[in-house]
Amino acid sequence: MTGRETNPDQDFTIELTRVEYEDDDPFGPETYVITFRVEREGRGFDVTVWLLAHSVPTVDLIRAAMVLLHEVVAKLTEQTRAWKGGTG
Repeated sequence: MTGRETNPDQDFTIELTRVEYEDDDPFGPETYVITFRVEREGRGFDVTVWLLAHSVPTVDLIRAAMVLLHEVVAKLTEQTRAWKGGTG
């Protein structure tokens, strides 16, 4: 395992941990703040995404947040690809 502390083949667990509605900014639009907890082998981190309340129907809120989380992770993957080294 090349010095890694976790197994790269093990899946992450991703849980929705918080959904908040913020409307207390007098100059900004109402916003949903959605937090996901990402863990693997006892280690983890939170990822928070924001959605404008008027941009998504309430019934589609969680699905829209999941899509946004995917977009964040995909962009991070793209940006950090060179960190892996090699040509893969």
